[in-house]
Amino acid sequence: MDNPFKSLPPKQQKALAVVGVGAAGYVTWKWLTRDKSAGTDTPPTTSSTDGDLAGTGVIGSNVGGSENVGNSGNRDPDAITTSGKWYDAAVEKLSNAGWNAQAVQSALGEFLTGQPLDSEEARIVRAAVGAMGGYPPGGPTTVKETAGPTDASKLSAPKGVKVVSHDSTSADLSWSPVPGATEYGVFNGGAIQSIARTTGTSVKAGTLQPGKTYTLYVAGYVGGKPGPRSAGVTVKTANKVLTKPVNLKVTQVSKTGAHLGWYSSTGGPYLVRRSGSSQTWESVDAAINLTGLKAGTRYSYQVAAVTPGTRTPGPWSGYVTFTTKR
Repeated sequence: MDNPFKSLPPKQQKALAVVGVGAAGYVTWKWLTRDKSAGTDTPPTTSSTDGDLAGTGVIGSNVGGSENVGNSGNRDPDAITTSGKWYDAAVEKLSNAGWNAQAVQSALGEFLTGQPLDSEEARIVRAAVGAMGGYPPGGPTTVKETAGPTDASKLSAPKGVKVVSHDSTSADLSWSPVPGATEYGVFNGGAIQSIARTTGTSVKAGTLQPGKTYTLYVAGYVGGKPGPRSAGVTVKTANKVLTKPVNLKVTQVSKTGAHLGWYSSTGGPYLVRRSGSSQTWESVDAAINLTGLKAGTRYSYQVAAVTPGTRTPGPWSGYVTFTTKR
């Protein structure tokens, strides 16, 4: 007998064969467990089992050439069931449609990890949602868009930078806010490291030296990275007015040394010199350990503050005198 399904594709022939075997098995079971009180040993035909098989997914003699074989036959192995599959399919669709593949991968990666997106990244994600017919099955289901860019290089340079005031070691600056910037940094010339950081639009830039001219720049930050710098502003710090150190005190006197401390309202650094000697010693702090002294010898010292970066002293203090131990 000729195969009645010979003209069907192989995949459909295989599906019908599986259904046929299943139906035949079910028919045999029904016959073996038949109600013998009915007075017949004639096995039922396949066509007579349609009512019994209804609801099982196999409809007996009504099975045709389609592949709709039970509920399991409806499962699509390529169905988008995870965020990862959604990502892969969305990247492929948008890339095939002419979008930049790298930009798409970056934007969708940021989106799936819950990162804030700039306007271009948000546009890519919305295009992907449209192409895929919805958001990924595992979420998120909303686009988190920032008010400004998340890439520091896309920030605009601060405008309106001006020096509000200055003294011998610092300058106060202000500027207009930059959309998207989370903080700001002040730079001295072409230096890579900032000399001041703030989340506002004004700051005191310290660590400057007296009597010098500086060109300062401001840059907005996002993600911990600086964006383009502003136009430079020039400031010349005031000359430091040095005052005479006072309250010189000697402690911890030994045979060969002592500790000398003092106070200065203008701060250091300082020069220290001994009476009768042209040699001087430098100290950053308002104190110094004197060493190399002779036992039982009388010494006198005085101190002067100096302008940072120079060794030019201001007014010298009076002398403090002590005698080393014998």
